Amino acid sequence: MKELKAVDPFKYRVRFMTLMILATKPSHGYEILKRLEDITQGLIKGGPGTIYPILKELKDEGLIKEKIVQEGGRQKKIYELTRKGAIEAITALDTFHAIVRNLLELAGEARRAVLERIDPIDPDEDLCPSIEMIDILRKISSLVNQQLKKLEKVLEKCHNSTTFS
Repeated sequence: MKELKAVDPFKYRVRFMTLMILATKPSHGYEILKRLEDITQGLIKGGPGTIYPILKELKDEGLIKEKIVQEGGRQKKIYELTRKGAIEAITALDTFHAIVRNLLELAGEARRAVLERIDPIDPDEDLCPSIEMIDILRKISSLVNQQLKKLEKVLEKCHNSTTFS
């Protein structure tokens, strides 16, 4: 991966996810944008000004290549990883996987620390969140667990994939 300097975090995330999307299959720009929106559940939405500068940068670095195809009577640029891009994607995935493992470990430590601080529970202390907050926390927990399961599948699929151009 590139040496991390002062980088725009949004751009870095889009770049990383673009590599991951192209690791799964060659795609055109609009398809990449739709996958980004789907993966992030709408948190990342963009247009040509979001994805095409990143695709140009990846192409200039030799990480992806493009080919022109006829689709529905129109010419489209299809982007795919090069061998160098595949190596970059695997390196990025391994780094990301390590970060996620560290975050999960930290979350476990934080949970244990919080539980130690509130144990024993003081019956005079009002620690009970509202019903609405409990519902929100349950939904967040469920969404996080769903996303972690999806992420593990993606990471496993990408880790096991060995066919790159």
